[in-house]
Order: sequence, then structure tokens, then C-alpha cells
Amino acid sequence: MEDVILALDPGREKCGIAVANKNLYILFKGITATSALDVLLKEKLLEFLPEAVILGSGTFSKNVKNQVSGIIKQVNSEKKLSVTLKVIDEKHSTELARKKYFKDHRPRGLWRLVPVSLQVPPEPYDDYAAIVLAERYFKEGEGNPS
Repeated sequence: MEDVILALDPGREKCGIAVANKNLYILFKGITATSALDVLLKEKLLEFLPEAVILGSGTFSKNVKNQVSGIIKQVNSEKKLSVTLKVIDEKHSTELARKKYFKDHRPRGLWRLVPVSLQVPPEPYDDYAAIVLAERYFKEGEGNPS
């Protein structure tokens, strides 16, 4: 299993991205517009040199997969790396990401009285979905080479 991976939660308008090691330490997390994914992905591949890119298998992953594959091939060729692309099940990652978000950003004031399952985070939390994918990959050893 890889020591460092880069996880992507692809979406129509934005993508969550997280870089994690096998101890589930998050080295980077962020959100980027899907249209700007190329730049951030290449930058993080070169910065962290992950052994694999983990892509969530959600609805929009088919559109992003070719884009990500191309970037990986380019970086592998330019830097003599062997980064692989693995697609994993994204089932329930949004719900788990919401829980993670509220664990890090506890509701304040009267919102503390409302169950977090009934709340929607006030900002995008796609980066937390990418973290969930990274954790799922390392904990369950899930992943299908693509």
C-alpha cells in the first residue's frame, strides 16, 4: 500500500482534494474549480510525489477521469514517476464529510441545539469528502487500478 496518496472528490463545478499519508495525517486539503483542476493537481503531484491518485467513483468522475489521467501521464513522463490512478467507491462520502466538517467547525449559538444531521455547512466541504476517500482507501485497502 502507498505511503502518500492524493484523493479527489470530483464534482461538476468544484473538486475536493486531499493529500494524506498511510497514518491518515492530512498533508493538504483544499477545493478548486473543476475547470482549474489541472493546475492544482499538477502542483500537488510535484509537491508531494504521491504514489497514487484516488478518484471517487461518483457521477461526475467519468468526466474528470480523462483529465486526471492525462495530467498523471504528463507528470510521470516529465519527472520519471510512476503515479497510478485508482477509482474507489464514493458511497456515503458526502454524509461522512458533513460529519467531519461539523466535528472541526462546531455549530455556535442557537445552532448548537439543532442536530448537525439537519444542518448544511455554510461553506463548501468537498475537501472533507476527499479526506473521507483517503481514509476509506487506507482503512479498507479499497481501490481498483484504472
